Amino acid sequence: MSDHNTLLSNPSKKQFLSLVMIWFVGVFLLILVITDSFNDFIIRKDNVFYGLLLLFSTWKMIMVFRAYFKH
Repeated sequence: MSDHNTLLSNPSKKQFLSLVMIWFVGVFLLILVITDSFNDFIIRKDNVFYGLLLLFSTWKMIMVFRAYFKH
């Protein structure tokens, strides 16, 4: 695989759709974990790691969106 055909910089349509589905499921599950099935408030000290994980995965997904629509 060459440097110009990586998953984050130049994803194919199939890779892009797979990543979007995996990201969506991951975000949904993280929100369920953070909120304890929507019974708790989302911002608590116990959930800092999960919140950072959610932000990081969303930031990476935005990078993939930009790379896909750029090419």
